[in-house]
Amino acid sequence: MMAPLLFALGFLFSQTPPAKPETLSRPAADAPVPAAPAPAVSPETAEKPENEARGISLSDALHIAVARNRGLREAGLRIRSAAATARAASAVFDTNLSANLNVVNQQAEFLPDQFFAITSLKKYSMDMQISRVLPTGGMVGVQFSTSRTDQTMTIAMGGAPTERESKTFANSFMFVFSHPLLAGFGKDVTTAQIRKARIQVDAERLAREAKALALVRDVVTAYWNLWMAWQERSVVETGLKVAQSQLELTKSLLAVGNAKPSDLLAVENALAQRKGDLLLSRVRILQAALQLKNLLGMDLDDTLLRPAEAELPYVPRSLPPALVEITLERSRELAQLQKQLESLRQDELLARQGLLPKLNLTLSAGPTSSANEFSASWENLVKFSAYTIAGGLSFSWSVERTQAQAQLELLESTRENLQVQRENIAQSLTMAVLLARESMRTAERRIELARVAVESAQAHLKLENDLFQLGRGTNHSVLLRMAELDAARLSQIKAIYDYQTAWVQIQALSGDILQEYGLQLP
Repeated sequence: MMAPLLFALGFLFSQTPPAKPETLSRPAADAPVPAAPAPAVSPETAEKPENEARGISLSDALHIAVARNRGLREAGLRIRSAAATARAASAVFDTNLSANLNVVNQQAEFLPDQFFAITSLKKYSMDMQISRVLPTGGMVGVQFSTSRTDQTMTIAMGGAPTERESKTFANSFMFVFSHPLLAGFGKDVTTAQIRKARIQVDAERLAREAKALALVRDVVTAYWNLWMAWQERSVVETGLKVAQSQLELTKSLLAVGNAKPSDLLAVENALAQRKGDLLLSRVRILQAALQLKNLLGMDLDDTLLRPAEAELPYVPRSLPPALVEITLERSRELAQLQKQLESLRQDELLARQGLLPKLNLTLSAGPTSSANEFSASWENLVKFSAYTIAGGLSFSWSVERTQAQAQLELLESTRENLQVQRENIAQSLTMAVLLARESMRTAERRIELARVAVESAQAHLKLENDLFQLGRGTNHSVLLRMAELDAARLSQIKAIYDYQTAWVQIQALSGDILQEYGLQLP
């Protein structure tokens, strides 16, 4: 009988608590919102880490994460870049002012066999234009040009060459208009790049919100994971104190002959294993603290953090029947894909322009003047003594339209790929919601069962301890009951942890987690 009992006792105490999944909890509704980062943590020792570990609240952790997390900062910078790109795209409708100034100086020698030649030409010209693109794709503008030409002409009329000098002042003030009539026509075409850039801004904002939802979920989970590591340590410490008390009792009973040496060996072995578990608990606490620090963007070191909340209260919550539909409707990932499809439609609109021929209309009209005197040239311009009206059509067309058709095929393939991605994401979200809901319901039942198990283990331990003190029981039975009580307490902690973890997952999937904790993105 003794060998199987010793083997069972050794097996029970050799088991470590189960690995901790991600968890979650919610702060009190009236929890204050911190304005400053959490204080730095202080070093801690292996023997008493709780005395020197620095406390941190869940509210502090969440606000630090939102302010410091590198992934969120990167997403914010992408939003700024996309917004700048959108502003740059709208520059197509900016008013454009241009000016040119030209000077020409030509000199040539008069050759004997020439009848006449221009031996000197000096021309000074300047033109200015102000124009703007029309929403429908055309361009309208006003152009002014002025010039002065000094010319020397040498003429040989059977005698000595003679030179004749002349000056000409020319001015024009023209209204300029051009517009596509087929490809490139319409407001939808002209503003496609602007809409695409704005869609990208919306997509980047959705991406940041998705990162924020995941970050808050991970921070809450990591925070309560740290809490569970400390709770496990507390269970081990409680068990250690009970084992020490049992050791003293066993020594007293052994001294009066009411216990056997094997009872003393058993309790000493249990005490040693609990001390080892206490040392290992520091490693688990440090691992959980490092995970939380990394999410908060804090410096990584071997100092410990301790949750300010001593308890993770179990608060029953109800879930809406249409939880899956709500999740799909609020999903930031699906909204991002929808934005990508909207952007793709703008690309398709532009690509279809390549199937159309280019037919452009150009018109220009306005007064012109030319005179030998500067004042006369301006007077003629103002009086509309002369005017010019010009118009034209330009036509071009890629007959095979190979490039446009290939681009449309590529865009169609991309669109089908995005639709497949949307279906995959919807399936993944549905699976995650159903699993989280079932996990939450199961954990709720486990909490009640764990409470009964703890009460039963406590009563069983008291009974075995009373029998041992009366000399009618063994220390092995007492130690087995102690192990059962430890396992029941850990199971109760784990059940509450899993319940909160499932709740946080549902909050993140449904998009309510930021509002739940009163967080706003900068």
